[in-house]
Amino acid sequence: MDIAPHTGLSFSADKIIAMNSSLALHRVHVNPDLVGDYKLLNLTWFRPLAPPPDALSVEGSLPHPTSTRFLSYEELKEATNNFEPTSMLGEGGFGRVFKGVLSDGTAVAIKKLSSGGHQGDKEFLVEIEMLSRLHHRNLVKLVGYCGSRDSSQNLLCYELVPNGSLESWLHGSPLGGNCPLDWDTRMRIALDAARGLAYLHEDSQPCVIHRDFKASNILLENNFHAKVADFGLAKQAPEGRANYLSTRVMGTFGYVAPEYAMTGHLLVKSDVYSYGVVLLELLTGRRPVDMSQPSGQENLVTWARPILRDNNRLEELADPRLAGKYPKDDFVRVCTIAAACVAHEANQRPTIGEVVQSLKMVQRVAEYQDPLPTPSTQPNNKQSSTTYESDATSSMFSSGPFSGLSLLDNDNISKAAVFSEDLHEGR
Repeated sequence: MDIAPHTGLSFSADKIIAMNSSLALHRVHVNPDLVGDYKLLNLTWFRPLAPPPDALSVEGSLPHPTSTRFLSYEELKEATNNFEPTSMLGEGGFGRVFKGVLSDGTAVAIKKLSSGGHQGDKEFLVEIEMLSRLHHRNLVKLVGYCGSRDSSQNLLCYELVPNGSLESWLHGSPLGGNCPLDWDTRMRIALDAARGLAYLHEDSQPCVIHRDFKASNILLENNFHAKVADFGLAKQAPEGRANYLSTRVMGTFGYVAPEYAMTGHLLVKSDVYSYGVVLLELLTGRRPVDMSQPSGQENLVTWARPILRDNNRLEELADPRLAGKYPKDDFVRVCTIAAACVAHEANQRPTIGEVVQSLKMVQRVAEYQDPLPTPSTQPNNKQSSTTYESDATSSMFSSGPFSGLSLLDNDNISKAAVFSEDLHEGR
């Protein structure tokens, strides 16, 4: 059998002889029932299709996911003036964060991941794909990324959130000391952070567990609206019958849920525990772990739990910097939510969707003046996955010791009104 090259392709005589010899050494069996009584087998050589331009990557770089913007290392160097120390915003376990401005004028925060970190190339790309799918007003947006095969130039580029972190406002100086957050601002931050987490748990597909939810990962806009940041440890929640992931324990001391710390079993409600710790920080002004506190009070949750069980002692929890300027009834209600979130058993904790609804109801009580008009249309039956009960009872928690607890005293503020507002706002 002889072959001839397709028009436009050329082979040397030696190569053609070698290919013919190779073909002659291999028998090709053709079923005559399929092709009839043909004696000739025609082989045509085609030039391989060139990959699309978006899929090309420079030498040493990783393949580019098409779902998010690829930024060259040189562009990020230029944006940060060669990562000069004065542009550094902070440093964490996985690298440093620098402030920069891209060539199109976009202000960004660029996380330069440590080489030899927790991820390989595949995991890094999987994380990029996951981050690129998450879009919510209370999540920090991923602008783009840069990746190299040896992990020496793995960088994540986020939108810049200009007003610092909740941790710096609560515990840092001079922000927290010179201008303490008032009650309304703290509750706005609490609700925004819960909404961001609820999107990860209940509205993203698949569900995402943050795994490192803490005050330093809640970033603030100039108007003190909050965005949840830093998904470097985030995991997709298990599907099917499994309700937890078995994984190496990672996170931040003081925020890690007990079941995760003891067994390595990561649940969606492990994030709820971490959220409860942040809520206690907002209420008390204390750090999750503070070795300068008196003996027995170093751990915030351990110190707060017995006080949370006694309504007569709840004001002991209040941050002195609030100077008593907070609605006492609302303070009690938010303490109730925090206590439920930091319950020792995961199945005793509310979902983060229930927390969002409860905080919105507390806010409604604070703003309540006149009876709310009855919505003219019924809420859509195709609801968000947030746990919601359509009766007009006050408790929003479907499980745990707080499931029958009334958070509200005013029956005119129904869950139907709150949920209707939720549909309008997109949570």
